[in-house]
Amino acid sequence: MFHEYLYQEVTDLRQKLAHLEREMQSQTWFKKLQALMGVIGKIRQSLDLETIFKITATEVRQLLNADRVAVYRFIPESEWNEGEVVSEDVLPQFSPSLGAKVHDHCFGEQFAANYAKGYVQAVSDIYKARLSPCHLRILKRFQIRANLVVPLLQGQHLWGLLCIHQCGQPRDWQEDEIEFAKQVGEHLAVAIYQAELHSFSIRSPIWYWSKAPNRKSSGQIKHSATITA
Repeated sequence: MFHEYLYQEVTDLRQKLAHLEREMQSQTWFKKLQALMGVIGKIRQSLDLETIFKITATEVRQLLNADRVAVYRFIPESEWNEGEVVSEDVLPQFSPSLGAKVHDHCFGEQFAANYAKGYVQAVSDIYKARLSPCHLRILKRFQIRANLVVPLLQGQHLWGLLCIHQCGQPRDWQEDEIEFAKQVGEHLAVAIYQAELHSFSIRSPIWYWSKAPNRKSSGQIKHSATITA
Protein backbone atom coordinates (compact mmCIF):
# COMPACT_ATOMS: atom_id res chain seq x y z
CA MET A 1 0.00 0.00 0.00
CA PHE A 2 2.74 2.40 0.94
CA HIS A 3 4.53 1.87 -2.40
CA GLU A 4 1.31 2.49 -4.30
CA TYR A 5 0.70 5.65 -2.30
CA LEU A 6 4.27 6.84 -2.90
CA TYR A 7 3.98 6.07 -6.62
CA GLN A 8 0.75 8.09 -6.83
CA GLU A 9 2.32 11.00 -4.96
CA VAL A 10 5.32 11.03 -7.32
CA THR A 11 3.01 10.83 -10.35
CA ASP A 12 0.88 13.73 -9.08
CA LEU A 13 3.99 15.78 -8.36
CA ARG A 14 5.33 15.18 -11.88
CA GLN A 15 2.00 16.24 -13.38
CA LYS A 16 1.96 19.40 -11.27
CA LEU A 17 5.54 20.22 -12.28
CA ALA A 18 4.70 19.63 -15.97
CA HIS A 19 1.66 21.89 -15.68
CA LEU A 20 3.72 24.57 -13.93
CA GLU A 21 6.40 24.33 -16.61
CA ARG A 22 3.78 24.76 -19.35
CA GLU A 23 2.35 27.79 -17.56
CA MET A 24 5.80 29.33 -17.18
CA GLN A 25 6.59 28.70 -20.84
CA SER A 26 3.27 30.25 -21.83
CA GLN A 27 3.94 33.31 -19.68
CA THR A 28 7.47 33.61 -21.06
CA TRP A 29 6.18 33.32 -24.61
CA PHE A 30 3.51 35.96 -23.91
CA LYS A 31 6.07 38.33 -22.42
CA LYS A 32 8.35 37.89 -25.42
CA LEU A 33 5.44 38.48 -27.77
CA GLN A 34 4.56 41.63 -25.87
CA ALA A 35 8.18 42.78 -26.08
CA LEU A 36 8.28 42.09 -29.82
CA MET A 37 5.02 43.96 -30.47
CA GLY A 38 6.31 46.83 -28.35
CA VAL A 39 9.48 47.17 -30.43
CA ILE A 40 7.58 46.89 -33.72
CA GLY A 41 5.03 49.48 -32.58
CA LYS A 42 7.76 51.97 -31.67
CA ILE A 43 9.58 51.40 -34.96
CA ARG A 44 6.44 51.94 -37.05
CA GLN A 45 5.43 55.13 -35.21
CA SER A 46 8.16 57.23 -36.83
CA LEU A 47 9.07 58.25 -40.38
CA ASP A 48 12.45 59.61 -39.29
CA LEU A 49 15.27 57.21 -40.14
CA GLU A 50 17.55 58.23 -37.28
CA THR A 51 14.75 57.74 -34.78
CA ILE A 52 13.86 54.33 -36.25
CA PHE A 53 17.49 53.20 -36.13
CA LYS A 54 18.03 54.37 -32.55
CA ILE A 55 14.83 52.77 -31.25
CA THR A 56 15.72 49.47 -32.90
CA ALA A 57 19.31 49.33 -31.65
CA THR A 58 18.43 50.35 -28.09
CA GLU A 59 15.34 48.18 -27.63
CA VAL A 60 16.80 45.03 -29.21
CA ARG A 61 20.07 45.25 -27.25
CA GLN A 62 18.23 45.62 -23.97
CA LEU A 63 15.65 42.91 -24.64
CA LEU A 64 18.22 40.37 -25.84
CA ASN A 65 20.78 41.45 -23.25
CA ALA A 66 23.45 41.76 -25.93
CA ASP A 67 26.67 43.77 -25.80
CA ARG A 68 26.03 45.62 -29.06
CA VAL A 69 23.28 46.00 -31.64
CA ALA A 70 24.10 47.79 -34.87
CA VAL A 71 22.27 48.70 -38.07
CA TYR A 72 24.56 48.31 -41.07
CA ARG A 73 23.71 49.87 -44.43
CA PHE A 74 25.32 48.81 -47.70
CA ILE A 75 26.61 51.58 -49.92
CA PRO A 76 24.67 51.59 -53.21
CA GLU A 77 26.60 50.46 -56.29
CA SER A 78 29.23 48.75 -54.11
CA GLU A 79 27.93 45.26 -54.98
CA TRP A 80 27.52 44.70 -51.21
CA ASN A 81 31.27 45.00 -50.69
CA GLU A 82 31.11 48.27 -48.74
CA GLY A 83 28.88 49.64 -46.04
CA GLU A 84 28.59 51.76 -42.94
CA VAL A 85 27.31 51.35 -39.39
CA VAL A 86 24.50 53.93 -39.30
CA SER A 87 23.28 53.23 -35.76
CA GLU A 88 24.27 51.27 -32.70
CA ASP A 89 23.66 50.75 -29.02
CA VAL A 90 26.69 49.34 -27.21
CA LEU A 91 27.80 48.78 -23.64
CA PRO A 92 30.43 51.34 -22.54
CA GLN A 93 33.18 48.78 -21.99
CA PHE A 94 33.30 47.96 -25.70
CA SER A 95 34.54 50.13 -28.54
CA PRO A 96 31.85 52.02 -30.47
CA SER A 97 31.42 51.23 -34.16
CA LEU A 98 29.00 54.01 -35.14
CA GLY A 99 30.05 55.59 -38.41
CA ALA A 100 32.61 52.88 -39.12
CA LYS A 101 32.98 52.07 -42.81
CA VAL A 102 33.68 48.49 -43.80
CA HIS A 103 35.13 47.15 -47.03
CA ASP A 104 34.57 43.43 -47.29
CA HIS A 105 34.91 41.87 -50.74
CA CYS A 106 34.25 38.46 -49.18
CA PHE A 107 30.69 39.43 -48.34
CA GLY A 108 29.76 40.50 -51.85
CA GLU A 109 31.31 37.42 -53.38
CA GLN A 110 30.30 34.74 -50.87
CA PHE A 111 27.34 35.83 -48.75
CA ALA A 112 25.23 38.59 -50.35
CA ALA A 113 23.15 36.25 -52.51
CA ASN A 114 22.21 34.05 -49.54
CA TYR A 115 21.28 37.00 -47.33
CA ALA A 116 19.14 38.38 -50.17
CA LYS A 117 17.14 35.13 -49.90
CA GLY A 118 16.59 35.62 -46.16
CA TYR A 119 19.59 33.77 -44.72
CA VAL A 120 20.27 34.45 -41.02
CA GLN A 121 23.70 33.86 -39.52
CA ALA A 122 23.97 32.77 -35.89
CA VAL A 123 27.55 32.21 -34.72
CA SER A 124 28.09 31.23 -31.09
CA ASP A 125 31.89 31.57 -31.17
CA ILE A 126 33.75 33.14 -34.09
CA TYR A 127 36.89 31.14 -33.26
CA LYS A 128 35.09 27.81 -33.66
CA ALA A 129 32.93 28.62 -36.67
CA ARG A 130 35.52 28.10 -39.44
CA LEU A 131 34.97 31.59 -40.82
CA SER A 132 37.00 32.92 -43.73
CA PRO A 133 40.07 34.96 -42.74
CA CYS A 134 38.66 38.20 -44.14
CA HIS A 135 35.37 37.72 -42.28
CA LEU A 136 37.15 36.85 -39.03
CA ARG A 137 39.39 39.89 -39.34
CA ILE A 138 36.41 42.25 -39.53
CA LEU A 139 34.63 40.63 -36.57
CA LYS A 140 37.78 40.87 -34.44
CA ARG A 141 38.07 44.54 -35.38
CA PHE A 142 34.81 45.19 -33.52
CA GLN A 143 35.60 42.87 -30.58
CA ILE A 144 32.84 40.45 -31.63
CA ARG A 145 32.85 36.98 -30.09
CA ALA A 146 29.33 35.80 -30.99
CA ASN A 147 27.27 37.12 -33.87
CA LEU A 148 23.59 37.11 -34.89
CA VAL A 149 22.96 38.76 -38.25
CA VAL A 150 19.58 39.31 -39.92
CA PRO A 151 19.13 40.71 -43.44
CA LEU A 152 17.17 43.91 -44.02
CA LEU A 153 15.33 43.22 -47.26
CA GLN A 154 13.25 45.48 -49.47
CA GLY A 155 11.69 42.94 -51.76
CA GLN A 156 14.68 40.99 -53.06
CA HIS A 157 17.04 43.92 -52.54
CA LEU A 158 19.49 43.58 -49.64
CA TRP A 159 19.47 47.06 -48.06
CA GLY A 160 21.56 46.23 -45.01
CA LEU A 161 21.95 44.08 -41.91
CA LEU A 162 20.71 44.04 -38.35
CA CYS A 163 23.72 42.88 -36.30
CA ILE A 164 23.52 41.62 -32.72
CA HIS A 165 26.86 41.09 -31.01
CA GLN A 166 28.13 39.41 -27.89
CA CYS A 167 31.62 40.78 -27.32
CA GLY A 168 32.69 39.61 -23.90
CA GLN A 169 32.17 35.86 -24.36
CA PRO A 170 30.65 33.20 -26.65
CA ARG A 171 26.86 32.88 -26.73
CA ASP A 172 24.57 30.11 -27.91
CA TRP A 173 21.73 31.90 -29.65
CA GLN A 174 18.35 30.37 -28.82
CA GLU A 175 15.68 29.70 -31.43
CA ASP A 176 13.29 32.23 -29.91
CA GLU A 177 16.04 34.88 -29.93
CA ILE A 178 16.75 34.20 -33.60
CA GLU A 179 13.03 34.36 -34.44
CA PHE A 180 12.71 37.59 -32.45
CA ALA A 181 15.57 39.16 -34.41
CA LYS A 182 14.07 37.99 -37.73
CA GLN A 183 10.70 39.53 -36.91
CA VAL A 184 12.28 42.82 -35.88
CA GLY A 185 14.39 42.80 -39.05
CA GLU A 186 11.35 42.32 -41.28
CA HIS A 187 9.45 45.21 -39.72
CA LEU A 188 12.55 47.39 -39.59
CA ALA A 189 13.05 46.90 -43.33
CA VAL A 190 9.46 48.02 -43.99
CA ALA A 191 9.88 51.06 -41.73
CA ILE A 192 13.11 52.01 -43.55
CA TYR A 193 11.37 51.78 -46.92
CA GLN A 194 8.47 53.96 -45.75
CA ALA A 195 10.79 56.53 -44.16
CA GLU A 196 12.96 56.77 -47.28
CA LEU A 197 9.88 57.08 -49.49
CA HIS A 198 8.54 59.81 -47.22
CA SER A 199 11.87 61.63 -47.38
CA PHE A 200 11.92 61.43 -51.19
CA SER A 201 8.33 62.69 -51.39
CA ILE A 202 9.30 65.79 -49.42
CA ARG A 203 12.54 66.52 -51.27
CA SER A 204 11.40 65.50 -54.77
CA PRO A 205 7.58 65.52 -55.03
CA ILE A 206 7.65 65.36 -58.82
CA TRP A 207 9.88 62.25 -58.71
CA TYR A 208 7.66 60.72 -56.04
CA TRP A 209 4.45 61.04 -58.01
CA SER A 210 6.09 59.97 -61.27
CA LYS A 211 7.24 56.74 -59.56
CA ALA A 212 3.78 56.05 -58.17
CA PRO A 213 1.48 55.54 -61.18
CA ASN A 214 -1.35 54.19 -59.05
CA ARG A 215 -1.56 57.39 -57.03
CA LYS A 216 -3.89 60.13 -58.23
CA SER A 217 -3.25 63.82 -57.97
CA SER A 218 -5.58 65.85 -55.78
CA GLY A 219 -7.29 67.18 -58.91
CA GLN A 220 -7.88 63.63 -60.23
CA ILE A 221 -9.28 62.55 -56.90
CA LYS A 222 -11.72 65.48 -56.82
CA HIS A 223 -12.71 64.80 -60.44
CA SER A 224 -13.33 61.11 -59.66
CA ALA A 225 -15.37 62.02 -56.61
CA THR A 226 -17.52 64.36 -58.71
CA ILE A 227 -18.21 61.68 -61.31
CA THR A 228 -19.10 59.01 -58.76
CA ALA A 229 -21.22 61.36 -56.64
